Amino acid sequence: YHGGRRDGKHWIIEPDSSIDAEEGDGGLEFVSPPMPIKDGLEMIKKFYKWAKMEDCYTNSSTGLHMNISVPDMTIEKLDYVKLALFMGDEHILKQFGREYNNYCKSAMSKIRDRIKPEDVPAVLGQMKQHLNSMASKAIHSGITDKYTSINTKDNYIEFRSPGGDWLNTDIDQLENTLLRFVVALSIAIDPEAHKQEYAKK
Repeated sequence: YHGGRRDGKHWIIEPDSSIDAEEGDGGLEFVSPPMPIKDGLEMIKKFYKWAKMEDCYTNSSTGLHMNISVPDMTIEKLDYVKLALFMGDEHILKQFGREYNNYCKSAMSKIRDRIKPEDVPAVLGQMKQHLNSMASKAIHSGITDKYTSINTKDNYIEFRSPGGDWLNTDIDQLENTLLRFVVALSIAIDPEAHKQEYAKK
């Protein structure tokens, strides 16, 4: 596991003991190289078709992690709260039946846990002054632990919400989820994007 050399050009296939496979089968993790969004959408279709032809199966223990970066993204620029709100963190987890999965705990629930009642007036005051990113950083720095539905890396985000029995999910839902993440991440690194809607949320 994690023994393969990652060169950014080739796919890696390795055993994954966190997957509950049927007797006689084994769990596998497939890791693609980075690619532009257009190629990524095409690759999801190809992989989906190949996996079905090869009688692969997914279940409640299976993840479909989507790693996404956008130009100029850094942790400093990322508004983590904005990202969780605009991507609909809890909605996606529910859509894939992963609300209670220990490998992708809800980012929104972690954000809620960090808000102390005594901090609310100051946070709302910053929001009213359009200092949304300052208010957000006061709630969540953007640094996460691995098993969070929105897991931040150096220059990309690992979205861990999709998964479950995703091979029996409509391919359109998988594509729409990927596009939703791209749009939400673009909004979350731009302080001017959707300011009023963010304040309302």
